[in-house]
Amino acid sequence: TLEALVAFFSLCGVLLTDPGVIKRSSKTCLPPPPEVLELLKDSAQIRPCQYITSKSTNCEDVYCVRCLVWRQANVETSSESSPFCCTGTRQVRHCTTCQRCVRYHDHHCNVLGRCIGGVGLQGNLKYFKALFFSGVAAVITCAVVISITLVINYGWWTAVVFLVM
Repeated sequence: TLEALVAFFSLCGVLLTDPGVIKRSSKTCLPPPPEVLELLKDSAQIRPCQYITSKSTNCEDVYCVRCLVWRQANVETSSESSPFCCTGTRQVRHCTTCQRCVRYHDHHCNVLGRCIGGVGLQGNLKYFKALFFSGVAAVITCAVVISITLVINYGWWTAVVFLVM
């Protein structure tokens, strides 16, 4: 029953916790880059895999033309950089299934229909790992219970054959 409770709460955590989606707001959307405004004025096609960079700050910002949001670039910085910008590794990726940019994106889970992402106590990756390991524990528990049942009812040789197959 403990395994089932861990699995249930882990599933709830995966489904209800924000994986780190960059939400659209005036801070993340404005101002749009001049290149995008020009393409929109000309009714030109914007390539879906295009990212526009800006070096207006100490670190490079990237504008995702699919989400229409500014996000920090995936950069590794040293300790000499500004403490207000690009400290540490920023892993932000665009999920092609959800059509959203996600911080510390790990993968999109098609079974659960959610992006999985996060690092440390942020995001829903910790719940996904707990759900995965509770599934592994459930398989091991089933194998042990079936083996014990086979040993009791049919002898140890049947249990060995079951475990080998």
